[in-house]
Amino acid sequence: MGDKLTKLQEEHMASFAPLSRVVVTGGTHGDELAGVYLVQKGLVKQPEFLHRETFTAQAIVANPEASRKSCRFVDTDLNRCFTFESLSSSTANSSSYEIRRAKELNHLLGPKGSNEAVDFICDLHTTTANMGTCIIVDSEKDYLSCQAAHYLKEVSTHPCRILLMKSGTPTFSMMSLAKHYLRQEFPAFNMDCFQIERKFDYPRDEEGQLTACIHPKLQDSDFKPLFQGDPIFQSFVSEDSICYEAQDPICPIFINEASYYSKGIAFWGTKIQTFEIASIKVSI
Repeated sequence: MGDKLTKLQEEHMASFAPLSRVVVTGGTHGDELAGVYLVQKGLVKQPEFLHRETFTAQAIVANPEASRKSCRFVDTDLNRCFTFESLSSSTANSSSYEIRRAKELNHLLGPKGSNEAVDFICDLHTTTANMGTCIIVDSEKDYLSCQAAHYLKEVSTHPCRILLMKSGTPTFSMMSLAKHYLRQEFPAFNMDCFQIERKFDYPRDEEGQLTACIHPKLQDSDFKPLFQGDPIFQSFVSEDSICYEAQDPICPIFINEASYYSKGIAFWGTKIQTFEIASIKVSI
């Protein structure tokens, strides 16, 4: 029985080259100051926090101009500028500071999708929603990120949740510049995560103006199950509540996130999913 189990584990093991370059970024959104100050005041001025004998590591302020102005971005959201299309665009978009900066970072840390790209990027963000500690992973097939997220969740002294992007979502974020490799063997495990299903906009009138706000019972209830009939919006013009209508329960996240107002998002709806994550090891 033991031999069969070992063979099965080996068949489900991913093998990677040793990790070589790691980058920690803050200030991808210039008004999210925790990452900015951690990079500027901590990791840059005290590099021993990042020093490792087996790989190189560096800390970077991703959007220095927006960070200097304490605004989310100068021209456009930097964290949406790392598609292959944007990175390979002509000088027609050179007027956008963030697109120019994305190309600079791609040159420094990439090129995206190449063997020369950095192995791993940890991009630090904050939110105005009641999300607590949350680790965002692009795909359940990204074994390194899943293993790293699982490890951080296990050692965290506070509740730590794993958020999984919707399957098939284009890779447009800062993190997508990196390859994802690791140095040692980690065993397989089952990972529970919150997988994004859909977004919910605020109720609006014919002119696109808001007609309701987040209901008090929903506010600050990120990750808590939302069932059919539960109130989600409160009308501006009456005492009526607008309720969740679908039969399948969801777990809302990024509830009333300030930076999402312009994106037409009141909150995201997620469902708890369990994925089998393969073990990974270094290939010699």
